[in-house]
Parts: sequence; C-alpha cells; structure tokens
Amino acid sequence: MTRFVLIDNNFKKKVKVIKRYLYLVKSECEKFEVGLRNFHNNQEVIQAKTVEFINQISTKVYIALDAHFHEITAILISECEYGRKYYTKNQRYKVYQEYYKRQLKEYFIGCEFVQQTLYKPFGYPGDFNTLDYIYRGGSSSASIYFNLMDNYIMGKSVATAVRGRRPYLLSNFEELIKLAKDSISIASVACGAAMEFIDFASEPISKPIDLYLLDSDNTALEKALFNIDNAGNEKIRPRYLNMNILAMDGTLKSVDGIDLVYSVGLFDYLRDGIFIKTAKRLFQLLSECGKLIIGNMALHPARAFMELIGEWHLLYRSEEELIELATRCGFEKYKIEVDTTGVQFYLVVEKNN
Repeated sequence: MTRFVLIDNNFKKKVKVIKRYLYLVKSECEKFEVGLRNFHNNQEVIQAKTVEFINQISTKVYIALDAHFHEITAILISECEYGRKYYTKNQRYKVYQEYYKRQLKEYFIGCEFVQQTLYKPFGYPGDFNTLDYIYRGGSSSASIYFNLMDNYIMGKSVATAVRGRRPYLLSNFEELIKLAKDSISIASVACGAAMEFIDFASEPISKPIDLYLLDSDNTALEKALFNIDNAGNEKIRPRYLNMNILAMDGTLKSVDGIDLVYSVGLFDYLRDGIFIKTAKRLFQLLSECGKLIIGNMALHPARAFMELIGEWHLLYRSEEELIELATRCGFEKYKIEVDTTGVQFYLVVEKNN
C-alpha cells in the first residue's frame, strides 16, 4: 500500500520565497548581461565589468542563500529525521528532496558543480572531474547568474577543505622523504586523478618513490597516468591498479610494507562496518614504521545545498566518532588532525613498533 507524504506548508513557503528571490536575481543578472554586450565588444572590458557586478551583488545574495539553507535544514531535521543514521532511505526525506529539486532545479542546473554532482557522468558522486573543478575554484559558465551560483559553493568551507587536501598530503610526502634512508613507498587508495602528485612531482625529489595508485574507475586512473607522466619526474615509479578496494591487499601482498597509505575521499561513503574492515586492511599494508591517513568530512553549512540540489550525500563524522572507529579497529597509536576550516578530519595511524 502506497503511503502518501504531505509536505510541511512552512517548507513549501520557504521554497516559494527563495524561488521568487532567485528569479529576481537571475533577471537582474540577465538584464545586466544584455546591456553589457550591447555597449561593449571588448572581451577584457566585459570580463572586468562582469567581475565587478558579481562582487557588488554576491554578498547580499549569498547571505540570503545561507539563511535559506539554514531554515530548510531546520525543517528537514524536524520533518524527515534529516542527518540521522540512514536518513537518505527515509521516504519523507526522498519526497521533500524531490519536491525541492523540482521547484528550484532551473536556478542551479546551469552551474558546472551541480551538473557534475547531479548527473554523475561516471556513475558516482565526487568523481575526479568534480574534484578537479573544485581544485580550480572558479566557474567556466558563460552566464553571469550561474557564475554567481558556482562561486557561492566554491566559496564554502567544504570546497576550501577539499582544496586543502593537496598541501596537507604534500607536507606528508615531504616529511616522509626527509625521514627515509633510501627509497620510499606510497599507496593512494581511491586515488582519482592523483592531483596531489602534480604538486609533488613538480619539485626535485631526492629519493625514489614506488607509488601505488588504486581506483575502481579506470578513467580516473588514465587521468592519473596523464598527470604523473606529464610531470616527467623520473624519481616517481608509478603502478596503476584498477580494482575494487576489497581486492587490493591480495595484489599488494608481495610488497614488503608500504611507508604511507592514504585515502582521502573514500571513507566518507563507507558505513561503519565497512569503514572498520577497510581501515584494518589498509593498516596491514604498512611497513614497520608506516603511516595510514584516512580522510573524513565533518558537517558543514553547505550540506543542504550539496544534498538537495546536487544529490551528493556523504557520511559525515565528528572527531569523537572517528576516535570510536579507531578504537573499534584496534588501533593503538593514532591521532585526529583537522584542517583550518574545521571540515576535513584526518585519522592518522602509525604502526606501533
């Protein structure tokens, strides 16, 4: 028997208000755009005036969006158990999400970020193209309005946290190089396009590196291959492994311990049981003095935008939850590190030898 879900009237009202507001903002942007192109044909002038216009209106628009998503989140918590365990399977949440997307999709679908997350061209959210877009941190949209919307999410702490992964990992690579006597080994699990190695390979490297790149997406590995080959650093000796995470330990069992194993962007999708099983498998790959780094996002203000519009759901975890998981894994020597945004956590585990 089908169970009908009645959507809260206050939720509908909030959606209607922001829809009207975005209509007015979009109209203002389009009016400015038409006038700009009618009076100027110099692209540099057009670009400069576009940036100036966006800067003039962005603050008030972003404040309105922040307030809206704050109110919407509160209603979803009250009506749909939003944020609780397995809430995405809640039928009420699904109905609310679909209603929200149907009402407001036209005001976000021109955003490059939304197109990547909503349509999932590689079959999963957060693919290497999406992360590459976040790393670039800007919009390629020809529309002033959608440029404005793209810049909204790119300015959020979650996007800043993603961009912060590269310098964080780079500092770990550099530390490993300093401590190593000869060659070192690194494994990146769910590596994507391995963008962090573009930064690393661009600098002189004093010791050879055996690099294992694992991903179930062969297209991502091809992009990683291009990035590393293009860097042209002969000290890096890459091996590309297209496989499921659970099959990886059998492939690497012949390796005499790996100095650094890391996965940043995978564990946000793993439920607790699989998190523990996978973390323990990765830990077993470490050398005697090896280090394991596991990244996991914490809650952030842009969550509702990502989930309602982009259908990009993560399993957010607090510091306390990561400590609990580390304890359940049986790890003895570990710590939790956090980036400057407070959004990106790193569970750092060392072999206790």
